[in-house]
Amino acid sequence: MESPSDARFRISAKAIIVEDDSLLTIHCRDDDGDFFYLPGGGQEIGETVTDALERECLEEIGCRVEAGPLLFVRDYISWNHEFVDLGADTHQVELMFRATVVNGDRPGAPRVPDGLQIGFAWLKLDDLPTDRFYPQAMRTQLVEAVRSQTREATYLGAVN
Repeated sequence: MESPSDARFRISAKAIIVEDDSLLTIHCRDDDGDFFYLPGGGQEIGETVTDALERECLEEIGCRVEAGPLLFVRDYISWNHEFVDLGADTHQVELMFRATVVNGDRPGAPRVPDGLQIGFAWLKLDDLPTDRFYPQAMRTQLVEAVRSQTREATYLGAVN
């Protein structure tokens, strides 16, 4: 499919938060059941990428986070993926940072939940390769990067 004439471009910051060998995720539900993805979202004009990450996490998981090293970069080109029917008009560059929950805060009810979001969930890293986690293409790489404590960013390409 070609890019739609009304396509929009945006930059998104995502948080990779791991505690006790579990990944903090946004918990969503659609007609096919439960699915999960990293907390975070779109950068606003005049906002740094890490400020966007911190604001979006506060909105979606109800707690303050601190951005760490960049671990992954991917292109999400909506018209190339299975979710094209939810919106075929976005090309998004996602910057995924290792992050930590600010001391004293705990995830809680979302202040500004995403559309299909029903809460948050901690997914065991050992289960991640078989969970309905997006982007699916990075499930194994994410586990390897977190466990090896890598600090080198990886470009994933245009994957889902």
